[in-house]
Amino acid sequence: MTGSTPADDDESFTETEQRETVRDRYTAVAAETTADSDSYTGTDCCGETETDSDDTTAETITGCCTNDESSKEWAEQVGYQSAEIESVPSEANLGLGCGNPTAIANLELGEFVLDLGSGGGFDCFLAADKVGPDGLVVGIDMTPAMIETARENRSESDTENV
Repeated sequence: MTGSTPADDDESFTETEQRETVRDRYTAVAAETTADSDSYTGTDCCGETETDSDDTTAETITGCCTNDESSKEWAEQVGYQSAEIESVPSEANLGLGCGNPTAIANLELGEFVLDLGSGGGFDCFLAADKVGPDGLVVGIDMTPAMIETARENRSESDTENV
């Protein structure tokens, strides 16, 4: 990973700056979740992100928070079925994904699944259903606030293998 986003004047984000920008944005997303996550759009976490300047500070980089859809609508657009979305804790779906990995993973009963960048646990809960009670799903995220969100979602669900 190069960790840079070049600007017109060849300045770039360092790996540390990029990591901190992602952490800050995802922490804000985790803090903004509500009991009605279907209405969460993901745009609140970044505020104004597009400008005409060459500035590449955290406030002007577009990316994770440019989704204008509700979490449910976004999940459907990137390949999740309505029944899948409804089967997981509502606050696990933060509208941050870019596809449905459980649809193509060919998961089997009893398998161990590791979800890197697990966020609120959306894919963890879907995978847990596919691997069954003898399987195990572990989610890892770089953002402590997302880990806390996932833990809250797990404690509010009947899922025991996440």
